[in-house]
Parts: sequence; C-alpha cells; structure tokens
Amino acid sequence: MKSNTPRQERGGVSLLAVLGRRNVEAHRHAAQFYRLFGLPLSRFWDSFIGFDIVRFDALIKPPENQSLRACIKAKHGHEAAQLIESLLRL
Repeated sequence: MKSNTPRQERGGVSLLAVLGRRNVEAHRHAAQFYRLFGLPLSRFWDSFIGFDIVRFDALIKPPENQSLRACIKAKHGHEAAQLIESLLRL
C-alpha cells in the first residue's frame, strides 16, 4: 500500500517537483515584491498553498467599496497589481 506523500507520482510528475518549481518561481519575484511593498514575500508565501491572499488582504485593508486589486493599483501601482496576480497563478 502506497502512502499519500508529496513524493507520490501525479500524472508522471511528482507533487514535490511541482511544489519545488512553484517555490523557485515565487523566489524569483521576491526582490520585486520587496521593492513594491517594502515587505518580504516570505511573509505571505507558503510552500504548500502558495500566496496567502487572505493575509495580504488583511495588510492592505481595502475600503468596503473597493476591490483588493483596485486598492493595490491605487496605492502601489499597476506593476504591483500584476505581480500579485502572477503570484496567485503559481
């Protein structure tokens, strides 16, 4: 009986390999994140779930009548909004 571990094969690619690639890709955005938000990406990145949008939303605190994306764009610019969207797609 096989155990359900991160090394288990899924469609020919191990879950560990997928998580590893995603984490490497997120690390590539770390300097840009720090430049735009003044905070380390590691504060909002989890190796298993990815970008923690709930924690990030709590920090940004958009007004009730404004989306998080619009608030990020207004406070930090278009590049920052695109970066968050990229992190969410990882």
